[in-house]
Amino acid sequence: MTLNIMMGRSRGVRRWMLSAMMALWVVLVAVGAARAELSDREQFVNLIYEGRLQEACDFLSNRPAEVVGEDVKGLEPLLERYAELEATRRERKGASYGEAVEEARKELAAGEVEKALSGVRKAKFYAEDEQQFGQQEWVKQVVAEALLKAEQYLADHEWLKAGNIYGELSTIYEDEKQYEDKTKECATRARIESLYESGEDWQEQVKGIKMDVLAEISYHVENYYVDDPDLRKLTLGGLESLALFTQIEKLKENFPVLADSEKVGAYNERVAGLIEQVKAEKQESFSETDLMRAFVKFMMINQETLELPENLVTREFVDGAMFKLDQFSGVIWPYEMDDFQKHTLGKFSGVGIQITMDKNKLKVITPIFGTPAYKAGIEPGAFITSIDGESTDGITIDQAVRKITGPKGTIVRLGILHSWADDPVDIPIMRDTIIIHTVKGAKLETDDAWDYLIDPEDKIAYLRITSFTESTVEDLHEAIRQIESSGARGLIVDLRFNPGGTLRAAVDTADIFLEDGVIVSTKGRAVDSYEGKAETDGPQFDLPLVVLINNISASGSEIVCGALRDHGRAMVIGERSYGKGSVQNVIRLANGASRLKLTTAYYYLPSGICLHRRDDAKEWGVDPNIEVALSPEELRDVMELQRDAEVIQNHKEANGASAADEEQGATDADEAEGEGSVTTTTSTAPAEASTQPAKKEYPRVDPQLETALLVMKTRLATELPWKPVLQEEKLQGIARSPVSAIGPKSTAPVVTEE
Repeated sequence: MTLNIMMGRSRGVRRWMLSAMMALWVVLVAVGAARAELSDREQFVNLIYEGRLQEACDFLSNRPAEVVGEDVKGLEPLLERYAELEATRRERKGASYGEAVEEARKELAAGEVEKALSGVRKAKFYAEDEQQFGQQEWVKQVVAEALLKAEQYLADHEWLKAGNIYGELSTIYEDEKQYEDKTKECATRARIESLYESGEDWQEQVKGIKMDVLAEISYHVENYYVDDPDLRKLTLGGLESLALFTQIEKLKENFPVLADSEKVGAYNERVAGLIEQVKAEKQESFSETDLMRAFVKFMMINQETLELPENLVTREFVDGAMFKLDQFSGVIWPYEMDDFQKHTLGKFSGVGIQITMDKNKLKVITPIFGTPAYKAGIEPGAFITSIDGESTDGITIDQAVRKITGPKGTIVRLGILHSWADDPVDIPIMRDTIIIHTVKGAKLETDDAWDYLIDPEDKIAYLRITSFTESTVEDLHEAIRQIESSGARGLIVDLRFNPGGTLRAAVDTADIFLEDGVIVSTKGRAVDSYEGKAETDGPQFDLPLVVLINNISASGSEIVCGALRDHGRAMVIGERSYGKGSVQNVIRLANGASRLKLTTAYYYLPSGICLHRRDDAKEWGVDPNIEVALSPEELRDVMELQRDAEVIQNHKEANGASAADEEQGATDADEAEGEGSVTTTTSTAPAEASTQPAKKEYPRVDPQLETALLVMKTRLATELPWKPVLQEEKLQGIARSPVSAIGPKSTAPVVTEE
């Protein structure tokens, strides 16, 4: 009987498998039939909209105009020129890789380990296979010698130099978390050393801090932080920060007790024991009460050993704990309040850059267009290595803001390390009042007038939004009025390098392009949710849209392009966005002297995707429909092209442009109008005077914008919108794998709607 039951079950399983296979076969046949029913014209458009541009080029070359239509066949020269552009990009990338490798090997042979490591980092940007690149024997040799150098720096208490090496390694091996952890540890040591070795200045920075603020901070974190906080992890962060205090040799001058080996030994032993006690606690049940109990135990240890000031201990414990929370949460201490309020109200003078922390290094998100930093040539992604000659290693965002801002007309000197450079350069910048104009066009005609038509023949308009401020929407309405009056048929909206801004401005911007539907929502663990929707009674702009983004597009720009993508209103082209999708509340603490900046919610797109990049996340931000990744050199080209668009042509010489600049501008223009020819450098010296071959120069191009123009021209020629193409794939439930393009891999992710 058991055998019969088993045989019956076996037959049931076979019948179920057969039914499933038949159902799958029916679905595949139906999908295949649906695809077969598409005309050649529709198949071509699908290839373009999916970013399969080389396939589209091959497809069109084998179809006569009678089959696909004269309008589609007319796109063939554009595709051929695009293919030439991509071939040049591959050639340039290969040449840059070879140069970086040669440079790194030369520095290694000369014993310049840190310079060799910098060369390895540069070469990785151009490697075809980044994983394989990192496994090459010569790269491993550089890494091994660099690690030995870092260990020596640690032994010599050279935290900054050691941290720089670990930072380079964390960039080369992004998946190996130990390098990032080492970078953070060095940064913490450098911060403590920088703060407390500076004479009496440290006393000003901890003035007004009371121990009772910790209970209030921990209460807010436990009850209002966006995620369920790991209070044990925060406690360990605070204790570990305080444990480092005795390990920094330079602090002995200001804290003589650190020279007392007996007291230091007792302090170290007892703090280490307390850390082990906290580690032994269960994370799930570790509460605010447990955090406070651990802090009280530490205070008893401190009173019986080093007797460090209460305000110092409180600040170090809180800063160490908040460091474990997220990079956007933190405490604004009494010493920092004046600068914070100036920054919040916008009543300050500065240089005009948006900054962030990247692996504990001060990084430029983007300069604000038209500001002193922009005019000085500071580029997105550059690291600020020093401010007025003082290293930025270990510095906080608020400290950097305080140092960079200052009275109008004064000079600040910034050490800038661009991604394509080996060494930083010292750039003096005069502070000025920052006036932000956030809506730009294709080319500046006069001081206050933009030409928005980037392609007058096909009537394609272009505008760039550099950030979202209170005036953005008003400026955008005026720009759109001009675009519509010019007879434009399509619009490219450039959100690259846009760091965000106010939520209201971002929602209102998306509303201009959407008829209805959700734009963005916020959700937190213990705060009210918010939902921004498009208003049907507002003015609408209904021309076809392409949106450009890159990995610096953040916050508000992610909200706009994500909503337009999710609703099928725009084709998004470029690179995955930054992933700054968190909401911070600034909470006034009871003593009135400090503020808690706490992440309380995340932004969600209409599709339900969370924008924020969490630790160890594999997905974040907005993925483009068509991915076009840029090399560091191409990124620099794009920045220069955008800057050139803001130069009034007949004022070039008055603004200090030399004859050589004018000649180069003419050369660039000739190349843009020609057949994609490339130029080489020339020399006035006799040919035999140089044994080095002339380095090939490439014309400056914007591959992402070129792709956007090609896609928009296809849309205008065929009048086939993006939305039906995306909807068809959603209905079929087809999950596409990444497909080949002429250049970098391109994907068109399917948007799902609840």
